[in-house]
Amino acid sequence: MLSPAAIRDALAAGVIAARADDREALEQLEGWLTDVSAAEFLRIDGEARLAYESVLGPASAWSEKSLAGMPEVAVVIASMHPSGYVRERAVSRLDFYRSPLAHRALAARVDDHVGAVREPAVRAVLGRTALSQAADLVPILWALSGRVRGGDVVEPYLSALVHEHGEEVVWRTLRASNDRAVHRHAFRHSASVGLLTVEEAARDLPRERDQVVRRTLTHVIADSGSPEVVASALLRAGTAESRALGLVRLTAGQVPDRDARRLLTDSSLLVRLWARARWSEKGRNPEATYREIVSDAVSPVIRARAYRGIVESGGVLDHGALLSLVRSPEPALCRAGLELLVGHVVPADAPLLARLVEYGSSGVARRAADALTTLPPRAVDAAVRGLLTSHDPETRRRAWHLLRRVGDAWDRTLADLEMTFDDDESNAEGAREVVRAPVSGNPSKEQRARVERLLAGAPGQFRGIAFAAGLPVAEPLTTPAVAPVGAPPGVLHRAVRWVARRRRD
Repeated sequence: MLSPAAIRDALAAGVIAARADDREALEQLEGWLTDVSAAEFLRIDGEARLAYESVLGPASAWSEKSLAGMPEVAVVIASMHPSGYVRERAVSRLDFYRSPLAHRALAARVDDHVGAVREPAVRAVLGRTALSQAADLVPILWALSGRVRGGDVVEPYLSALVHEHGEEVVWRTLRASNDRAVHRHAFRHSASVGLLTVEEAARDLPRERDQVVRRTLTHVIADSGSPEVVASALLRAGTAESRALGLVRLTAGQVPDRDARRLLTDSSLLVRLWARARWSEKGRNPEATYREIVSDAVSPVIRARAYRGIVESGGVLDHGALLSLVRSPEPALCRAGLELLVGHVVPADAPLLARLVEYGSSGVARRAADALTTLPPRAVDAAVRGLLTSHDPETRRRAWHLLRRVGDAWDRTLADLEMTFDDDESNAEGAREVVRAPVSGNPSKEQRARVERLLAGAPGQFRGIAFAAGLPVAEPLTTPAVAPVGAPPGVLHRAVRWVARRRRD
């Protein structure tokens, strides 16, 4: 998506190219205006019509005689001019063109605030009812459907299309639209009025990439398909929603054993839940099956999901087995072990988890940090503190993010404050953006001593933290923590006592 300034620059270059008859530049401009989305085309139109910052030149440069000698793309630019007279002349000439770009430009003008521009544009659009023309017009008209002036054109245009070509043909054509909004609406409408058969939905589902459309196709199949079609189309679908809905719609007897066993180790937690339910209804034991898969599966990913399934089905993995997973060289098994270790971490695990925070991939390090945060803050600090002296800035950043997740508000402030002095500028800058004094609570003696050590000779922007910690402040704060002038004596006395308490050791 281009910025407003870039759009105006491109249009200004187009004006220069039109006047110089630069065919190569005009072809590039035409390709750009033809290929952008409908919403982006309307953005371009809006930027071009900014009268206070027009880049299309004076209206006198777009006379009827001048337009007559200009190529089509220049007329399209003229249809975006701030002057209503220029747009009126441009629309009159665009009515003779039948290119995709001319269709788009005319469709954009049905929202024009000038009646002499809008009315001929509406007539021209309603007269272009060929299916190839509809593919260019409908995306713009649909993008305008929520507007006051142009929003009332899309319905009569669709009615004209249906009258000429038939409802089934029109909506099948629109379902193939490259415009996302039209593509989605066409599928939803087709499903709601019965124009989308189960066979078509089952055929389209594997190749559809839009999540909204996939959901529509899934519900058509689930609501109207036979058990055989539902099992074939949904249980093997590429989306978790489709697979889960297939399991919901089918009884245990209608789900093939092969599919049910495969879905026990699905990537989706919801699918695994329903697969276990259907597997149990078949008289099978999910936990026992998971343990078989752990022993038989070759793929580390499938084994990792089977380990998760053991716990999800109520089974137990002892602490030693979890640590074996955590130590596995296979990332999938290591990640599964770390996830399952949460809630079962003991202090003796801290060094291992700290090493994974230091050397693991981002996913492994994140899960190791999650497991570490279940330990007492002192144990975490003891295990991770050494990472702050690492030569690797990324290791120090990971340690900082972990330390600011444990302890109280002052521990977080201390972690942030310490990182502001890091040798790596990106780490230090990130810490400076978030470091704040806690809004409530006094630091312990140990925390106050650490603040005092860190702030020795620190720049002035940390005066607020020093004040909140009860340390002497060399310069007055920008906002004094006392009652405003004219406040009642009681308020002033309470403010003074509060300041004295915060400074008291």
